[in-house]
Amino acid sequence: MFDTLAAQIGAIFVVAACVFAFLKGNEPERVVAGAYVLGWFASLLLQSSTNLYGVQWGVMAIDIAMLLLLCAMVWKASVGRPGPPPASSSS
Repeated sequence: MFDTLAAQIGAIFVVAACVFAFLKGNEPERVVAGAYVLGWFASLLLQSSTNLYGVQWGVMAIDIAMLLLLCAMVWKASVGRPGPPPASSSS
């Protein structure tokens, strides 16, 4: 996984972003950062180097679980959404 310079640089950015989220973020940011790091390490453990061209079901399950967690976090987010303000009803 970390056999190329690009992978090592990417890992540094991922770790830096997660450390920043843990230090400066609120609870949702910390939950997502923790889940991302946990999913990252779990993917490293579950990936198979013998079956490079087949479906890696364990990694796919982790990715789907992460997708569901992120969708739930967006659904329950208390921050405002970008876009125009809602139209006021004038009577």
